[in-house]
Amino acid sequence: MRLVPPRNRDTSLLWSASALNAASSWVMQVGIFVHVLHHSSATTLALVELIGTLPSLLWMPFAARSRTVVIRGDSPLPPWPCRPSACSPSW
Repeated sequence: MRLVPPRNRDTSLLWSASALNAASSWVMQVGIFVHVLHHSSATTLALVELIGTLPSLLWMPFAARSRTVVIRGDSPLPPWPCRPSACSPSW
């Protein structure tokens, strides 16, 4: 399989920004871990990790109840509100 760079400039910029964000988040996480381990114990590091994960754990049940809406760019939006037969996709 051959990897081909995206031809669209906006897609390239979005991909680059996403990769940079992921890398910088990883560096910051490692920096926090090294700092906490250097100045405290492993128990404190576990507490810091738990506090960092806690918001995600608390919001997960609410996120599972929400509906995900995906809009394709090549299909027109149906009229709103619409009947189930009129809302079916045409692709």
